[in-house]
Amino acid sequence: MNTYAVSDGKIVYSKSKYGFELLHKEEKELYTMPPHTHNAIEIFYTLTEIPGMLLESKIIEVPKNSLIVIPAGCVHKICAPEELVINRYILSISSEWFIHIFSSGDEEENLVREYTHPLLSVLSEKQTSAFTELLNNLLYCNYEDIFRKTELFCSCMDFIHKNVIHKPMVQSETYMHSLSKTAQTVSDAVEYIYDHLYEDISLEEISEHIHLHQDYVSRIFKKYMNTSIKQFVIMQRIAKAQQLLKEGKTISEVSEITGYNSYEHFSRAFKKVTGMSPGEFQNRPL
Repeated sequence: MNTYAVSDGKIVYSKSKYGFELLHKEEKELYTMPPHTHNAIEIFYTLTEIPGMLLESKIIEVPKNSLIVIPAGCVHKICAPEELVINRYILSISSEWFIHIFSSGDEEENLVREYTHPLLSVLSEKQTSAFTELLNNLLYCNYEDIFRKTELFCSCMDFIHKNVIHKPMVQSETYMHSLSKTAQTVSDAVEYIYDHLYEDISLEEISEHIHLHQDYVSRIFKKYMNTSIKQFVIMQRIAKAQQLLKEGKTISEVSEITGYNSYEHFSRAFKKVTGMSPGEFQNRPL
């Protein structure tokens, strides 16, 4: 376990000899990360209300004491003002390790394979207390105490299974009513992109759909998401491509489905986003 003092907060980090690691951050967002994906499953648990968070195709308000299961490959991003100190835990679990050790049914498989279905549950005060204690015990457990660390990890997963896995993804409308005007505009743009992802999407079409000027839409999207609309479209397309490759489709099929006019163009975009070629990704264990 390592503790780092940072401006306006702290970071506590712990990892195991196996396929998971845990991070506790209580700090301001010193760097605004653009939309991104992970090859790992991410358990995101916040004790702070977050005014906006991108989860695949929606931007929603995240209440405090929210526990979110973000499947591997799901595009996500915290959209919060720089001055907000966010107290959150992030438990990252290797997809390959999880499938090998724990997967026994469709629900568990979906955490890895169904990237379009993040799960969100707002915990009660009693649940919040219990889960926070579990995470802190895991965080501060001796690195060498493998059996205890594994026991605590399994207890965390049991809690998630009982309190989150069997609940549907939060209805986006439930946590969209308090979005700022800017967040709502960006969310409308994100939804349009997601619904027309395989088409030749233009800024003009997006702007017409949400009835705002192109320059304004481009500017606030870049400021809010810390990436351009063009790069966001690429990120979403490559996330889709990863899912299709996992389902067994060929690289040529995926390239065509996701709107790329050549294998070379698709391969370059895929490697830029994931760090590996489509063939290397396809040949991974998962």
